[in-house]
Amino acid sequence: MGIIACQKEELGKNVNDNSSKISNYEESQTRKFKKEVVVYDKTNKNNVMIALHSDDENIISDFLKNNELIINTSDADIVKALSKPVSDYEPIGNDLNHDMVTEPKLVIELIKQNIDSENKYFSLRFESKNYMKNYQSGYPIGFETNSQIIGSVHLGYGYSYFSGYQFKAKWWNTLWDDVYVNGAKSFFVNASPNYYNYYDFSNITTRKRKMTIRPDRRQGGMNYEVFYSKMADNALSRECFLGSYDPNNFGECYYGTVPEGSSAFWHDYGGTTGTWFMYTPVNGTCPWKPEPGSGFDGANCRVVKIPSAIANYGRQYIWRRNLLTESKRFGEI
Repeated sequence: MGIIACQKEELGKNVNDNSSKISNYEESQTRKFKKEVVVYDKTNKNNVMIALHSDDENIISDFLKNNELIINTSDADIVKALSKPVSDYEPIGNDLNHDMVTEPKLVIELIKQNIDSENKYFSLRFESKNYMKNYQSGYPIGFETNSQIIGSVHLGYGYSYFSGYQFKAKWWNTLWDDVYVNGAKSFFVNASPNYYNYYDFSNITTRKRKMTIRPDRRQGGMNYEVFYSKMADNALSRECFLGSYDPNNFGECYYGTVPEGSSAFWHDYGGTTGTWFMYTPVNGTCPWKPEPGSGFDGANCRVVKIPSAIANYGRQYIWRRNLLTESKRFGEI
């Protein structure tokens, strides 16, 4: 599993000149204490630097004593999270088991990441060491990042939790704006295990994003992990411009398979005719004509016109004789 390596051992009042070398540390303007931690994955090749902020230094120290922090770059749960976000959300107030009002006493800020270029995303997980003192697992915790996507994955045991989202749009914004849905502040409910959620910020100009996890007061330990995506383009839904979603392949839509004995390709006719999936004739004929415009074009067989949102950005592809496209990004739904 991962290990923790503290590059800076001090835990004390903010030292602004040290902070500015790594991050603007906006939380340092409102929180009295911070501690920087570098977390590695099991290969010791990938790592991230985080800063823990609080007004109570004991909360930081107890949190680190109670939890082993782990970075994972190959967690299948992350792929599920990005392909199946929770769509049901509830604007609610306090209830018996969740504190929906108190501001987080602990904020964990992602400062920088050193993740291999082939890894599109990574997660931060917390494994309990069963030490409890000032830090209690029922406290809300805030997670801040400049990353394109931040979300959470319920690990499949224990109680539900809620996560709310905020953002800062411009560099001069010092206060957080809440994400609202239909005029109400939104919290995403995880009513059962193996739920995943994040908010798609692609339609909002943001420079910083924050997710606050509000756990069930009865939950011992942290039954979730926080995931980050390095690129907004990794946020692919299960909806398609063309064809139907293939649940066996992340972010992929299947339209159909060209006849045996033919070869599939696509061709751009230009102008309003656009780009079409094509196949070579079979014994001089076009046996598969699924659309009104399908059929022989004088040389090859047309199947279906590819929507411009796909064709203009090269989001179509062929595997063997299968016609495939990338699914819609959440900003396109």
